[in-house]
Amino acid sequence: TLRTLPVRSTGPVLINELLADNDNGDLDSKGEAEDWLELLNTSAADYDLSGHYLTDDIGEPKKWEFPANTKILAGGFLRIWCDNEPGDGPLHASFKLSDEGEEVFLIDTDARGNLVLDGILFARQKSDRSYGNVPDGGPHIYYLWEPSGGAPVTGTGPGKVVPMDRRRTGSPGGTDL
Repeated sequence: TLRTLPVRSTGPVLINELLADNDNGDLDSKGEAEDWLELLNTSAADYDLSGHYLTDDIGEPKKWEFPANTKILAGGFLRIWCDNEPGDGPLHASFKLSDEGEEVFLIDTDARGNLVLDGILFARQKSDRSYGNVPDGGPHIYYLWEPSGGAPVTGTGPGKVVPMDRRRTGSPGGTDL
């Protein structure tokens, strides 16, 4: 088999940030610290995600379908809880993100051929450190010490973001260089 990954999309909707090991971060409506990903609408118009899908397995592109009338405002963010608990609410996906690393994809509608609109392959994650674009929607992916799910990335000074480097995922003891 031959495996290829999509070229990073330029919009209008991007996977902007994700947190695959949420221990002490934001809580969902049930008060649980769950994995999440954030979408960003880079366009000047609202975007309707009805009929789109998210998946963590490209072999199963229709793993979780966005509920009807799910919209992202122009320039806005939308957080999806990746907790494999769809009964917890409309924006709770039917899969979890692996803190050991994996892939996640945004898939277009059936009517438009289920094309991959965006995808991220991410490496091992550390607790409460997200992985995303800085600046929002930008081409560079970083580990973020202060996850911002559902809001613009803030605090990009020293010690706040670190460029993605597959060799540098942090030590088991929690020390970062």
